Amino acid sequence: MGLDIVAYKGLSKTDAKENIRVSHDNFGYNEDLEKGWYDCADSFHFRAGSYSSYNGWRRALCEAFNGMTDIEFWKDSDSLLDSPFYELINFSDCDGQIGTKVSEKLYQQFADPENEKLFKEYCEKKFGNEPGIVEEFYMANWEDFKKAFEMARDNGLVQWC
Repeated sequence: MGLDIVAYKGLSKTDAKENIRVSHDNFGYNEDLEKGWYDCADSFHFRAGSYSSYNGWRRALCEAFNGMTDIEFWKDSDSLLDSPFYELINFSDCDGQIGTKVSEKLYQQFADPENEKLFKEYCEKKFGNEPGIVEEFYMANWEDFKKAFEMARDNGLVQWC
């Protein structure tokens, strides 16, 4: 089992109930989208790893940008609302949706070359002895999330499933 991420671009409301369902029932930052069923213009899917490896990736993201583990972050998350990658760190590891507005914010953070450099340097320092893990997992996930949020900022959605 692993964590799948699907990004949708160009959502449009439909009555067909076999398409993309926007729900506010699950954990998410998708309040900018009306509940209901949608078609999309384009989509992108990637595997973010097993649940435990994804959590390790998210922990590295938190440590690199906030100087604390994700567990420490969650204990004080109300005071960390303006922290880098807040909505991704303070998010479910198995389901939920991030809408257009938060996708724009996260895309800007992923697209910043200084942020990418800082994350890569952090991962190289922490995981450098493990062959290929920095590029093949940590930076590959960085690029996949950047692409997902880039798509979703165009009237879209990123979904954990």
